[in-house]
Amino acid sequence: MHWVKDVTLHEDDPPRRGGYAPISWAIFNSFLITLARRLGCRTLPDCIRHLANQVHQVFRWLT
Repeated sequence: MHWVKDVTLHEDDPPRRGGYAPISWAIFNSFLITLARRLGCRTLPDCIRHLANQVHQVFRWLT
């Protein structure tokens, strides 16, 4: 999972520093990876492209 976060989501070189931003983004990235796996997407970029136009569906999963 670390490799996916580092290579695909560039988590090791974030533009956001300080405060709780890095922790918040790490949690969001973990959520995104879990969601992609549950949806059965082949790759994370494919899932991101698939969900980019379906924000309402993502919000429905959050509730």
